[in-house]
Amino acid sequence: MGALSALVTAVPDREIVYHYTSQDGLLGIIRHGSLWVSSIRHLNDSTEFAYSIDIVRENLNRRLRAERGPWNSYYGTILEEFDAIKQMTLLVGSFSEEGDLLSQWRAYTPNGVGFSTGFKYRSLQSLALEQKFRFIKCSYKESEHHEILNDLINEAGKRVTDGKFGDAVQTFFTGLFKFAPALKHPSFSEEKEWRVVSQIVDSNDNIKFRAGKSMVIPYGDFDLAEDGKMPLSKIIVGPTPHKELSVQSVRQLLFSNNINDCVVVPSSVPYRSW
Repeated sequence: MGALSALVTAVPDREIVYHYTSQDGLLGIIRHGSLWVSSIRHLNDSTEFAYSIDIVRENLNRRLRAERGPWNSYYGTILEEFDAIKQMTLLVGSFSEEGDLLSQWRAYTPNGVGFSTGFKYRSLQSLALEQKFRFIKCSYKESEHHEILNDLINEAGKRVTDGKFGDAVQTFFTGLFKFAPALKHPSFSEEKEWRVVSQIVDSNDNIKFRAGKSMVIPYGDFDLAEDGKMPLSKIIVGPTPHKELSVQSVRQLLFSNNINDCVVVPSSVPYRSW
């Protein structure tokens, strides 16, 4: 099975995947039954989309130097349109197969004070389809990235006929927006990340804005309610100095919002930031 096919058919090793969040983030999830999904261009590791474009650019330039054929105009048009697509927006929400990971506590919870919220994978998959999102596994192998993007170029190129390449270019960019958000640098591999990824968001969509660390960040909502109920199975309380009190308060929060089948446990990570 090729790398592209493997990415499409992948399923998590575990039934539950986890979203790390702050105290305010947990309160928002519980009260509103939704998750903030942010512009991929404004994420902490936002260079990853540009990383995919760089691989494609390298591939196409190599082909243009080596080939003299009907696909050259197709290659050249893709290269010309890269600057325009950098301005387009996709909304992304992140989950991990690892629910109690030190690097995730450090990255996504203030000083480790936060929560890892565990959701049933199959329910998230259904919710994504209903909202025209994709739920996709991230790949961290550079060799796979080159193979996936090379396959996208080749498959789209089959639509070049009689010197006409418009359909091929459109097909390529559709595939790029579908899979590029799942290609991440190998240094992030321990995250075992899965992502919900929107379709292209334009200026007419209902985009909201929130304060970030250094800029205003565009975001949207991903509905977590399935038949009026969230598929929330487990909450891991981060390595706060008051773990037991935090566990108790989260249980009360869930009870007060009629969520009765979610397990709450403290983190086992020995992380101290206080």
